[in-house]
Amino acid sequence: MNGELTAIDTSFQEQFGTEEACAQYLFQVKWPDGYSCPRCSVRNFTSGLLPFTLFHG
Repeated sequence: MNGELTAIDTSFQEQFGTEEACAQYLFQVKWPDGYSCPRCSVRNFTSGLLPFTLFHG
């Protein structure tokens, strides 16, 4: 299994280079037209729990 993880890590590094590049790729795959809140359709993106709880409490 250790060999498999090394191969996955190497493949990840070759494809994305950084964690941020991977996150950007996943963001584009999940939201090709940009983020939109599933509850209210607001297109502003914030991170963390506080913005969510303030607006969707």
